[in-house]
Amino acid sequence: MLLSEKEAKAVCEKLLGYVKADDAMVRVGSEEYSHLRFAANAITTSGRREETDVGVTVWIDKKRGAASTNEIDDTNLRAVVQQAEALARVSPVDREYLPTLGAQQYRPTAGYVAATTNIPTAQRAKSVGDIIALCERSKVIGAGFHQARGTAGASATKNGNFNFERASNVSLSVTARTP
Repeated sequence: MLLSEKEAKAVCEKLLGYVKADDAMVRVGSEEYSHLRFAANAITTSGRREETDVGVTVWIDKKRGAASTNEIDDTNLRAVVQQAEALARVSPVDREYLPTLGAQQYRPTAGYVAATTNIPTAQRAKSVGDIIALCERSKVIGAGFHQARGTAGASATKNGNFNFERASNVSLSVTARTP
């Protein structure tokens, strides 16, 4: 399930609440991905995955530490912040360090369409079935890959910046050859 802006902001705020470092940037992302592969005029594989991940980058005395996890329960969020802070303490000074951004205004984007991310398996199979039927009628061997992806991502800084965006995309590739 893709995180909503409210859910993503809550995770970011929770992460920043655990930070004791001088400066920090946190991110949270979620993804829904599905695919269908076909070869030799037959469907061969179909799959789906959902994942969520978080990352924390902190600076202590201008020394940088970063850690990430794919678990978003309180215990793991606290642990990933502690891990980033421990790494910062033993790291060299980051000569390129600049303070993280403060609050910014971001224009909304229209890069997400739920119907793109949530193409039903039956609809995808029918579309690929139509391609396979056309290949068979044309006496060629078809192969291809159909995929759909939806992502949601947010980042926040200790200095008050927050942004959130969702995006979706779909693609279909087909190769046909003579027998």
